Amino acid sequence: MSTILEELKERLEAAKLRTVSTQLKFIAAQADNQAALTDVTVWTNAVNAEMREQERLAAEADEKQMPLPQISIEPRPITASAIIPIPQPIVDDQSGSANATDSVNQADLVRDLLRERGVRMAPNEIWNALEGKISSRAYLYSILKRMRDKDEITKYRNKYSIKPKPVEVKRATEMPLLK
Repeated sequence: MSTILEELKERLEAAKLRTVSTQLKFIAAQADNQAALTDVTVWTNAVNAEMREQERLAAEADEKQMPLPQISIEPRPITASAIIPIPQPIVDDQSGSANATDSVNQADLVRDLLRERGVRMAPNEIWNALEGKISSRAYLYSILKRMRDKDEITKYRNKYSIKPKPVEVKRATEMPLLK
């Protein structure tokens, strides 16, 4: 039995030697691999640097274009022939709002409507009642604000009503006597 044990010990020693030699080869291969990766990194950085340099040179070449000539402009007097007439806006006859707003005072329309109805009206009710007679909804709000500032109308809970005009009452002494 001792021969078998000796044989196994010899084979173990051979396996250990083979392992050490393959580990040395593996370490050498890793070092080779690391050197190759370092070379790739170095050359990649060199290519990128060269590309940036080429782009910079191209940008500088674009900037170094021939400058435009300097032109001094002297003002000339405007003559009657140089004046261009401004075209008048085209009014769409279908809407009719432009024609209606030109001939009628829009504030008077609002005032008359509030007098006619005699009750408080919301701005949307006024807009619906005067549809097509007022140029825009924003202008209606402007009219209402202006009339409120002049103290012609009152606003209560976002509804407007016209203030009654004071009626002058003549006293009996001022009235002529009937004969």
